Amino acid sequence: MLVMDDRFPPQVPPHWLPYFSVADVDNTVGRAAALGAEVLMPATSVTDGPRIAVLRDAQGAPFGVHLATIAG
Repeated sequence: MLVMDDRFPPQVPPHWLPYFSVADVDNTVGRAAALGAEVLMPATSVTDGPRIAVLRDAQGAPFGVHLATIAG
């Protein structure tokens, strides 16, 4: 969960953003964009976190992808 502080414009309401675990964020973003998705946030490495990106599908639903990690 994330606190919606002053980084978010006032017109952005509280919301859920589902994330899907993928093997390669950059490849997934490129393929999704080629298939019609809109890239809202390009692939980015989060400090002390996974590589992530945020997209919007052809029907307008936003979603995120993150680098899958294998425990062990």
